[in-house]
Parts: sequence; structure tokens; C-alpha cells
Amino acid sequence: MPNEADTTLTGFLTAEYGFDAGKGALLHIGDVLTTASSRCWITAWNPLGQIASDADNAAAQTLLRTQADATGFAYSGGFARAPSGASHASWNEPCCVIDAAPLNFIDRLADAHRQLAVVVAEPGIPARLRCYRRFWQERFGQSDMDAANVEWVA
Repeated sequence: MPNEADTTLTGFLTAEYGFDAGKGALLHIGDVLTTASSRCWITAWNPLGQIASDADNAAAQTLLRTQADATGFAYSGGFARAPSGASHASWNEPCCVIDAAPLNFIDRLADAHRQLAVVVAEPGIPARLRCYRRFWQERFGQSDMDAANVEWVA
């Protein structure tokens, strides 16, 4: 029987990642990006994967967009959601899809917003889930679960 950490990781791994404007196909973990530059899906919703109020989530997402604006990296609106027809709980979170940003910048944003993971897609490499060990340990008491296309970082 899977535990809550396994269920959460599976949710991230089976999710659909896309753009608000509908440009481009949906991305799934393991898909290979065909664009010329990297992209990262990051949200500020539901820190540590725990449900927050709509007002708190909206304020956090506004702050994330402000932080992205201040850097000069190009980004667009996007989303992460449970796949259509999923038998488990449905969810849909807005994301910033940031283009060609260094991973240390993405990691700082994820840290500031206490996110369990972000999605990183680089040209010619399968899209991966970049999981933040410290937050998984805080939330679930465990991390480093073995799964394809998952990268555990400090």
C-alpha cells in the first residue's frame, strides 16, 4: 500500500504540464522537449504540497510572478494538473513557465515558495521532476524515492 509521499510523487509524475494560452502540446515527465531552450514549470501554490486557501495561493503566485519579472527571464503562464480522467483527486495549479533560467535561480524560487518539486525540460533530454529533499523530509519524513526521471537535490 503506497504511503502519502509515494502518492504525492506519483501525482507529480503522472501530471500534465502546459501553457495557459494552449500553445504547444502538453508535457509529461519523461517527454523530450523539442524547443531550442530549456523550460521550467514552477508554482507557488500549496507550499509543501499542502492545501492552502485560494487567497494565500493567489498572493503567493503573484509574488512568484513579480520575482520572475524582476529577473528579466522570459516566462509565460502555465499549469500543472492531474491528467484527464484520473481516478485520484483532481487538481490544477497555475505555474510560471520560465525559459532558459539557470537551475540555481529556479532552486531559489522553489525554496522561497517551499515547493516540493519543479519540472525541468531541456532540449533533447527527458523532462524531469526536480525534487527538493529538505521539503520532502519536512513534509513526509522521507525523500530519495526511486523513480525514473526524478532528480533529488538539497
